Amino acid sequence: GVPNISGGNLVLTGSGGTPNATYGLLTSTNLLKLMANWTVSVTGTLDGTGSFSNAIPVSATSPASFFRVKTPYP
Repeated sequence: GVPNISGGNLVLTGSGGTPNATYGLLTSTNLLKLMANWTVSVTGTLDGTGSFSNAIPVSATSPASFFRVKTPYP
């Protein structure tokens, strides 16, 4: 889905996954880092249609981050 800002949060959504599969939302300030070195910000389970939605607080003092979704996770 298209990321957007709502209530001071970055809202990330996605669809097309395997229903009820696990996923991890990974973050890094360096896009070129190996995925094994990215930080896991959120873990969860895709809903019955294979979709997810996460709201991540936006902080003006934190460095910019890149995001990846990994499924199945781990």
